[in-house]
Amino acid sequence: MPHLAQHTSTDFSVLLTQLGHSNRQVRLQAAATLCRHGKRERTALAAILAGLRHSDPMIRRTAALILGDLPEHGDRIVPALAAALSDSQSTVRRQVITSLSRLGATAGPAIPALWQAARDADPGVRALASSLLAHLSPASTRAAA
Repeated sequence: MPHLAQHTSTDFSVLLTQLGHSNRQVRLQAAATLCRHGKRERTALAAILAGLRHSDPMIRRTAALILGDLPEHGDRIVPALAAALSDSQSTVRRQVITSLSRLGATAGPAIPALWQAARDADPGVRALASSLLAHLSPASTRAAA
């Protein structure tokens, strides 16, 4: 079984690259390590956010997955996830919506981007966006009142 060494804040770029590794176990360990550090280290969070713009769609999708587990950073991650709804890969867009849904009402600022996603060419993206909008819109209306 592949093993990841203990990583310091200077190694987050290595972990980010490992999100695209061909071995699933390496990808999962890198994701778990980034998520654990992302909860408390700004450099880890910055690396995960950078992953949304990586050239490898698997890394972009995994970065989106990790961000859904970091609601305490919603003010930084929701705008990045909303921007990622325009990703060229539908698998990434679907994961972005799934991650936004895990953030709950914190994802409210992404509503305009979700309305765009509700008209996406991919039926899976449309369905996920529409479902999340149905849950967020009432919550956002109550929060604004």
